[in-house]
Amino acid sequence: MPKTFELNQTDKQQKCTGCFSESIHLITDKIEICNPSNKYIDILIMITSFPQNKLSRNAMRDTWLRHTKNNTGNIRYDIILGSFKDAYNSLTFKTLMGFQWANKRCPNAQFVMKTDDDVYVHNPGLKKSHFGGRCQHIASPVRDKRSKWYASFDSYPEKTYPGYCSGTGYVTSLNVITKIVKISKSVPFFNLEDVFVALCIKKLVLRLNPITGFMLAYDFVNCKNNDNKLVTIHQVSVSILRRIWEIPCNANKV
Repeated sequence: MPKTFELNQTDKQQKCTGCFSESIHLITDKIEICNPSNKYIDILIMITSFPQNKLSRNAMRDTWLRHTKNNTGNIRYDIILGSFKDAYNSLTFKTLMGFQWANKRCPNAQFVMKTDDDVYVHNPGLKKSHFGGRCQHIASPVRDKRSKWYASFDSYPEKTYPGYCSGTGYVTSLNVITKIVKISKSVPFFNLEDVFVALCIKKLVLRLNPITGFMLAYDFVNCKNNDNKLVTIHQVSVSILRRIWEIPCNANKV
């Protein structure tokens, strides 16, 4: 578990000591995924998932994760387990845990993609980027306590977020992941992981790259999942994920 820390309200989002200064302890560590270390890996895909979402993980393995050829191809995926309570507000811990793991265990990966277990990823459409996805350059914090994206003034006093890419799916180089892991030690914790990563990106003075094809919805009528511009579809159920994979217009099956 990362070190705990306390800040005065006036210091929040400005100062932080030891936020992620130690590696998050892993209960399971799949060190064999990127071995041998001289094997070229194009993209390492990190998938955030709740422990109880076994059906979702199995559906991904049966569909778009088949492109990994059981983790022997140039695309690999990683599911590891950390020693902290799993909840929506733990997504920042979970994401940084994955970044730390990639930095330490998969130095032969060229790029890293972060996504969720309710997302369909169209691998042929995946484009490499220094940091890109479905990005917006400005957004305001949600102050409604009923929202899962709620941010109190204490936790985030600024009127706007920095530009960020949706945590439902983004891609970046391993070099940038390494820089984020290093800079995260001095960035105040924030529970919305895509915003926290954006705060790291801002501090690194890196540019976001909006990429066409990261979608929040999908229209089956037009049947465009063989379009190489498509990258991700968010909020898909297990049955819909399997349907997307199985419908005849998908010309990119393994």
